[in-house]
Amino acid sequence: MLSGKSRQLSNRLVPTTLWLMRVDCCRRRDLPGPADYGDFDATSNLNRDGVFRLNVGVSRQTFRALFPSDEAHDYAELDVLMPHPVYATQSWISVLNPSDQRFAEVKPLLAEAYGLAVRRVA
Repeated sequence: MLSGKSRQLSNRLVPTTLWLMRVDCCRRRDLPGPADYGDFDATSNLNRDGVFRLNVGVSRQTFRALFPSDEAHDYAELDVLMPHPVYATQSWISVLNPSDQRFAEVKPLLAEAYGLAVRRVA
């Protein structure tokens, strides 16, 4: 958890808590593959033990600055900032199991995402 309170913004409640949880904690072990997503999002191989994905929605400008070309990515690679395998067209980025150093790089992007969310509900 990154923070633990919510803020009242006009008449809407804006959550300020980000929970990171292991995807496999909710997965049925008796089903093959990533049962939580099926074939919808199998490219990240989230059914591996201990693997989680941090997803962040950023502005289109930030997304294009981070990923100026449509190069191929290994969406199962750990600790690499990359476009989200499904929602990249909506300017979402992701990283599997970010290290402390990678998370430090992502923190400003989380702040941007929070600012975008606040502006949307204002």
